[in-house]
Parts: sequence; C-alpha cells; structure tokens
Amino acid sequence: MTQTKLIQTFVVCLGIWASHVYGDTQCTNLGGTCQTDTNACSGPYVSGLCSGPASRRCCVPGDSACEVIFGTCKTDTLSCSGIYSSVSAREAAQNLISCGVQSGKISSSYTLSGHRDVGTTACPGTSLYNEIQTWDNYSST
Repeated sequence: MTQTKLIQTFVVCLGIWASHVYGDTQCTNLGGTCQTDTNACSGPYVSGLCSGPASRRCCVPGDSACEVIFGTCKTDTLSCSGIYSSVSAREAAQNLISCGVQSGKISSSYTLSGHRDVGTTACPGTSLYNEIQTWDNYSST
C-alpha cells in the first residue's frame, strides 16, 4: 500500500470515528447515551442528538422529579391513550402534564384539548371529557 493511500485510509477512518465521538457530545452533555432506539432506555429517547442513522438516539436517564409524581415518560409521542376510569389514573395524567411543564418539555402556556374538540368521536367518554374541561389550560379550540 502506498503512503498516500495509507494516509487517505487513516483520514477516512479518523473522520468516521470523530463524527461518532464528537457527534454524540450533545447527548452526553445531557447525561445520556447514544444507542439504537430498539434497546431499552430508563427514560425518554431524544432525537437529533446522536450521530449516525435516525434510529440511533439519545437515551436520557429518567428524571427523578418526574418519578416522584408517578412515572417516567418512555416515549416521545404527543398522545396519552388508555382507559382512565380511576381517580389515580386521571391524577397520573395530570401529574404527567405537570412534570412536563416543570421540566420544560411542555410550555407553561400549553392548551389542553380533548379529541372531541377537534373532531367527532365517541371517545374519550363523557365523564372524562367533562372532567378535563375543568383542568388548567383547557380550551375547546
């Protein structure tokens, strides 16, 4: 192998290594670890902080402040679906919203709407729909 080819190969390998190491800095600065998002994560996955393919995301450890008020968010979805028949489940939903506001993940001026407000549906049920209309920041528009 010629010296020029060897140097080119080294530079390419160094570039790939540097993009992985330096491309993960934003994640590690949050205390997270870049990994494939099919692996288990003790907290939420955050996109855009790791080098590599879109499936390589930052696993940020669970927030202890959130755990104190019933849970750790483990997804990056914008919905919370399920059957909320008990008081504790509804309180957990409100606590999750409070946690998001306190941690800066949800704006303090957020608007809460039931999906009946944006389209015709038979869910989430009359009693839950009536209740969320009494929650902070509820708006029918």
